[in-house]
Amino acid sequence: MTARKDGNVNTNDTPTTTTVLINSVTATTLLAANPKRLWIRVSMDSGITNEQAFVREYPAATDNTKHGELLIRDISSNHSLFKPCYFSMPDNIFTGELSAIAITGSFNLHITEG
Repeated sequence: MTARKDGNVNTNDTPTTTTVLINSVTATTLLAANPKRLWIRVSMDSGITNEQAFVREYPAATDNTKHGELLIRDISSNHSLFKPCYFSMPDNIFTGELSAIAITGSFNLHITEG
């Protein structure tokens, strides 16, 4: 099937999900550039506690700077704060390379692209 949104055309509108291990030392590519991208969702495992990562709208090879859209998973005092990053902009979806870097440690991010 063909999906169309705001001028972008995706010939396969079945979403694909990948899992990428990121760390706090070196930025990691989450998705290669895709001019036919319609939407992106980045999330953490529900079992992760007290972790943070920056999702960046530029190539991992550019630098290892910790900035971008903050993705947080924090559990304390039986309270869960989960802020997912959604890159489903209605007018100007980002089609370039997406990268990420953890604040500390290493853990998996799940990336779904449609």
